[in-house]
Amino acid sequence: MGLAVYIHIPFCERKCNYCDFPSYPAAAYDIDAYLRALELELLRRSSDVRKSISSLFVGGGTPSILQESQLTVLFGMVQANFGLEPDAEVSIEANPGSCSAGKFALLRELGVNRLSLGVQSLQSDLLRRLGRCHTPAEAIEAVHLARDAGFDNINLDFIAGVPGQDLAAWQATLQTALELQPEHLSLYGLSIEPNTPFGSQWADGCLEVPDDEAQATMLEWSQHFLAEQGYGHYEISNYALPGKACRHNQVYWRNLPYLGFGAGAASYWQEQRSTNLARVEEYVAAVNLGVVPVAEKEHLSVELQMAETLFLGLRLLAGVEKRDFARRFNLNIDDVYGEKIKVLQNKGLLEDSGKVVKLSKRGILLANEVFCEFLP
Repeated sequence: MGLAVYIHIPFCERKCNYCDFPSYPAAAYDIDAYLRALELELLRRSSDVRKSISSLFVGGGTPSILQESQLTVLFGMVQANFGLEPDAEVSIEANPGSCSAGKFALLRELGVNRLSLGVQSLQSDLLRRLGRCHTPAEAIEAVHLARDAGFDNINLDFIAGVPGQDLAAWQATLQTALELQPEHLSLYGLSIEPNTPFGSQWADGCLEVPDDEAQATMLEWSQHFLAEQGYGHYEISNYALPGKACRHNQVYWRNLPYLGFGAGAASYWQEQRSTNLARVEEYVAAVNLGVVPVAEKEHLSVELQMAETLFLGLRLLAGVEKRDFARRFNLNIDDVYGEKIKVLQNKGLLEDSGKVVKLSKRGILLANEVFCEFLP
């Protein structure tokens, strides 16, 4: 099996009201200096890894905000230091307002074969509340431009539970989205995070959002609607047409090794989890000084590896195969977690066939309650 690699481009036109990812306004930074530091990190770490890349995911931030020359440099350094397997899945995140026909065509030339567009909503008022920089028309146009450039694997991101959103607005968004015939959809419930504009408004008591029941109703309706349209619900938040499930993200959900590069990027490698310095200035300075730009590092005990393998694997609707768990840890999953699994079964949150443990339909809606049971 090849290598899974994530590269973080932490620049955006502006920060969205809900976003707590490490991202910064592009106009305030020297992006070329960041790319030079990124190249140095790739060079130094690739010498210890004798594998080519089977899945590459360039995320952000807004990677599509890079100029065409910068995108060429970025993908050139990946090829120079690792190389891509012939059938590698190569994904990039893009925002509708930051792409042109020429940029989409270049991305295809550079080997990108999967595009993830951060649409979030197809209602103008909801996009404004989220702090997005595009309009519904620009989102639709971006999909058409990507198709014209040859993309045949497009994901669209949407958020349920936006302030002012009701079930009818959510239904209208998804119905319009399906007219674009995306191969993949990622549907996330809005999470109010501290240190975001929404977080501050929530703390001040001036943000009204749909309650948990309303959000759950939106997402539950999506399950039935998308199933009728031929989309497989393969992960809690993700739906795909046959053969179009995201290979890279399945590495995370199966708790397999991956390497992350760039400011704030995380890695899980040789039983260690590490996270790079998140602030761009600190990351660039550390790399330029020859210092490993890691902010946090943790060696994962076998107990923690087992717990994470179980609750990450339960995000996949196919569940966790007991045989795979036993092969990986040389332990029977029932000997380790049998009692907890039984309790969650009795609550109607888990199903246990004897060979596979997976979330029930109710468990999908209450997944965090399930996952907490397996934290060591």
